[in-house]
Amino acid sequence: MGTYISHFRIAESLLIALENLEDQAFLFGNLAPDSGTPNEDWSHFNPPRTITHFLGPGEGEGEGEGKIKDMEFRRQYMLGTDAGKEDCCYSFFLGYFFHLVCDTLWSSWIVKASILQYESIIREKEANAWSEIRQDWHDLDRKYFRDHSQLEIWRLMKSLHNPPECLEYLPQEVMRQQMDYIEHVYLKPKEGKRLDRGYPYLAEATMDRFVKESTQIIIEIMQRRDELMRSDSNTALSIFESERMLPYEYPLGDMSKPV
Repeated sequence: MGTYISHFRIAESLLIALENLEDQAFLFGNLAPDSGTPNEDWSHFNPPRTITHFLGPGEGEGEGEGKIKDMEFRRQYMLGTDAGKEDCCYSFFLGYFFHLVCDTLWSSWIVKASILQYESIIREKEANAWSEIRQDWHDLDRKYFRDHSQLEIWRLMKSLHNPPECLEYLPQEVMRQQMDYIEHVYLKPKEGKRLDRGYPYLAEATMDRFVKESTQIIIEIMQRRDELMRSDSNTALSIFESERMLPYEYPLGDMSKPV
């Protein structure tokens, strides 16, 4: 899945590019798919990712996220909605839909590239390799917030207290808990965290590229809504040429620190 802050960065760009959105509902929609109450070791969530991300059994991790059925969500919850209505659920559903699309992009561009470029490390270290890789992802989120803490998006995030009740499987309290977690981990980071370092598994420039190109894909999806309505595919990304979904090229990470 895409990182929390990458989703919010994309949402920030889309709030500028798109009209008639209710800001807080849209941000909660971008948060909602990653909301869930974890068990003690965080190995399972309620509701599970198969429900929140419209996945089949066993498709909740890694490349499996490339099988997210974002169009199934759209057909179930968004058909017949009107952007002109004052119902904030429209903005919430749109944010949710965009989150699902961006998770597939993350799987296509970042996860698959990581598997290709760090094959020997993953084979050698197995689960520990992914812990190291994800550490770069999450520290880049922390670094971005530290370096851009005055942006309006963070003020909006800190004001998120009352999630709209739009989905029967996602109670308000679950989304509140997730927002509290994000604020604790990212908006109030631990002192002394070393963020000015090389990022061997995902360079800062690569994360910036992901945010920029994901935003552009979403804008194109909105521009091609009529085409999307005629599609019977599981994902909105089917309207794009397959070349645009290829994994990012080498090097994915920061070459200033060898892996």
